Amino acid sequence: MAATTRDAGIDVVRSIGIVAIVVGHVWIDEPVHVWLYSWHVPVFFFLSGYLVSRRRSVLDEARTRWRSLGRPYVFWFAVIAVIYVPYTLTTGPSVENLLGPVYGGVFAHKPFTAFWFVFTLFAVAVLWRVLQSAPRWVLAASLVVALAASILAGEFLASTPLAIGSAVPALLFVAAGGAARRIEPRLSPRWRAAIGAALLLVAAAMVATGAVPPLDIKQGDWGMPVLTALNATAISWGLVLLARAVDWGRAGAVLTGFARIGFVVILTHGAILWALFLIEGFDKWAALVIALVGSTVIGLVVARTPAAEWATGMPGAAVRSHPIRFG
Repeated sequence: MAATTRDAGIDVVRSIGIVAIVVGHVWIDEPVHVWLYSWHVPVFFFLSGYLVSRRRSVLDEARTRWRSLGRPYVFWFAVIAVIYVPYTLTTGPSVENLLGPVYGGVFAHKPFTAFWFVFTLFAVAVLWRVLQSAPRWVLAASLVVALAASILAGEFLASTPLAIGSAVPALLFVAAGGAARRIEPRLSPRWRAAIGAALLLVAAAMVATGAVPPLDIKQGDWGMPVLTALNATAISWGLVLLARAVDWGRAGAVLTGFARIGFVVILTHGAILWALFLIEGFDKWAALVIALVGSTVIGLVVARTPAAEWATGMPGAAVRSHPIRFG
């Protein structure tokens, strides 16, 4: 089976989001926290809706998401646990330290920092597939429920096993991505970049002035009702419109290569940062570089092994037909 053609602009947005997640785990205080947490996780839910295929059944969606999300989760959880469990047992084990990562979600602490959103994304993708075949009023009602859940039950949903409950309010971003994809063809190609830039400028002004607070989905904090979600959507769509309006050339090939192993970067960088920050006073800039480069190298190496499908979430044929390389 031939590999599908990838959109370089979308891979650019993915790559920006991946780097933003790593940066956000190095600098957890303001102002970096405010700027990144305003969009860096919502953009992945937005892209899920933007790229959704109408040709899959619900069962096919679940199977596809298991391959792309579930298997890498299991693979890297097991790999990291081989190091984490013995270390924890010798440095003060506790029920929280040992079982928190297994329960996942808000309890997925270092080195499993970014594992929390995997099954949220899995669940919301399948839920969105179900809703696509439902009557319009059911979809509309579901989005109202999603909004209410983000306002009234964010912390509760974040504390569900594997944060699956957070899939309900995350529907807002998936629906926004789907709507953006339907609207985009109606926009004049010559104006798409300008509209994207305008969306980013307005959203940035909202963040800079503090008019719209960020959100922290892992903790169940969805920010200001409606406005925070709208601002995150504006940033996500602005990035997509701008990135797709550019001819990236060789840079696009580089970033497509990075995006192909991006899930490895997301799931492994936390372990690298965890190990580095065990060294008191370790320089954050050095930690950022080591975490990004280290997790990327891990991805490049494992993509050439028999474990590639489980480790990357990519189909074996796609990995073989497009060697993951830079340049």
